[in-house]
Amino acid sequence: MLHQNGFAALERGFHVLTFEGPSQPTICCEQKLGFIGDWEHVVTPIVNYCETVSEIDHRKLVLFGNSFGGFLVPRVGAFEPRLAAVVCVDGIFDVYQGFTQQMPADMRASLQAGQITELQEKLPHVLPHMPTSMRWSIGQMEWSFMQPAFEALELTRKMTMKDIASQIKCPVLVCETDEDQFFKGQPEQLAKALAKHATYVKFTTEGGVENHCHVDASVNGSRTTFRTCLTAP
Repeated sequence: MLHQNGFAALERGFHVLTFEGPSQPTICCEQKLGFIGDWEHVVTPIVNYCETVSEIDHRKLVLFGNSFGGFLVPRVGAFEPRLAAVVCVDGIFDVYQGFTQQMPADMRASLQAGQITELQEKLPHVLPHMPTSMRWSIGQMEWSFMQPAFEALELTRKMTMKDIASQIKCPVLVCETDEDQFFKGQPEQLAKALAKHATYVKFTTEGGVENHCHVDASVNGSRTTFRTCLTAP
């Protein structure tokens, strides 16, 4: 976060505070805490801390989330009213839907039938034949949730903005990219659910910013996201 977004924010006059929560490296390794979806329990203490730091204008706090953070930060926005704005790079509406849409049809059917144990047993045999992005997703899920892959996936069923998007009252910048290999179409769903509170920005191949979280063109991506933050009401 510091290298992809933090330095760009500092260049534009923002103060930057980065932190880790459950599922992120230090917390996983030292505290053995796997992923949680209710990220407001992580962020609210951070907001409390910001209110004690004289250099920070706590009336203008912007919460910035990358990748899976594209679900976590709008969720926080629904429960933490002290945020002035939220930035999702890129937005996620439904985590479970996003992950399962990458799966082969037969695997999705087995998952819907509740055949979790069978899927887990088959995984070592089918994993080598899956697309690279899906192999990475499964490995990362097992590590960050500290659970077997399909048990972890079951936990994501509750990770949706469907019933809480309407609770968000602050502005939300929702970014999307043309060629997102993980959550294609999800940012637009989130923006529609947020209605008037969303500013939707789509990065395209024409601007060279088409891949997941604009990792291929962070300078161009940061220029757009922070310009939007600076010009917002």
